[in-house]
Parts: sequence; C-alpha cells; structure tokens
Amino acid sequence: LLTEKDLHSLNAGKRDRTMPIAIIGAGTGLGEAIVVPESGSWRAIPSEGGHADFAPNNEDQVALLGVLRQRYGHVSCERVVSGMGIVNIFTFLRDRQQMHVDPHFSEENVDIPATVSRLAEKGDPLSVRTLEMFVDAYGAEAGNLALKVIARGGVYLAGGILSQIQPFLLQS
Repeated sequence: LLTEKDLHSLNAGKRDRTMPIAIIGAGTGLGEAIVVPESGSWRAIPSEGGHADFAPNNEDQVALLGVLRQRYGHVSCERVVSGMGIVNIFTFLRDRQQMHVDPHFSEENVDIPATVSRLAEKGDPLSVRTLEMFVDAYGAEAGNLALKVIARGGVYLAGGILSQIQPFLLQS
C-alpha cells in the first residue's frame, strides 16, 4: 500500500521483487515480519524475532548486556530496540557512564523516549549517545533479519519510534 513518496531510503540498492522482504519495527516492542511473493501477490509471515537474544557488537553494548542481564535475566533484542530499549540505554548511560542529565529528565512522568529524541536534535550529549546506541543496535538487528530471510526484496524499517528519530537516523 506504500508508494515511493512514503519511503525514505537509507541505503539504496536494487530490489528483486521476486524475493522476500524483511520488515522490522521498533515501538512499544520490536516487531519483525517477512513478506514473501505468493501467486502474484504477497503473503505476510509474522514472527517473534524481537524476543531473540540481543547480541552486543561493541564494548558499550557488552556492558549494557551485563546490566540488563542482571535486571531481567534473559535479554532480548526488544530490551534494547524499542521504547523500553531507549529507556534502558538512557538509564545505563546515565548511571554507568555518569553522563550529565538535562533538567528536562527530572520532570515527573517524563516520556523518556520522546524527550531523548527531542533533546538529541538539540545536541544533548546523553540523548545523542542514547540514540547512537539505539540506532546501532536497530541496524544490527535489521541486518540480522535481512540475512536470516535473504531479504533481496528489501528491508523496511517501521514502527512508532521511527518517525520520532528519523532526522537523527538519516544523519547516522
């Protein structure tokens, strides 16, 4: 149902419209699905891929995994790549790396993901670093999904968080 004007390409490539498409969307949780061509149409195949194990790719992510493992036991991708993931990364950076916290975060009932997004656009170091870690983990999991399904039809990012971080994502 999407048209070209609905899409923003992060990495241009040549799509093979006869091959599977990977869809990954961070929002309240982490949704992952596969779309495959079938009889001249498309068939969506849901998954619970967001509950797969989080695999850290650098030392900061290894340390984050350790903190989250102590807190939750099992650490899924969803614990890092979702709204809850932004909160987990923000809290990790604030507490573990003792980064300066903007006064906006001391407000009662603050929406941490939305505040992080807003302050990252203004250059707040803690918010920028939070989104850098988030985008890195999001990209890694999107790459993992692409490999798992041989997504030569494309990889599509979706979800509620994407619209909030799009300016930051496009510069990363």
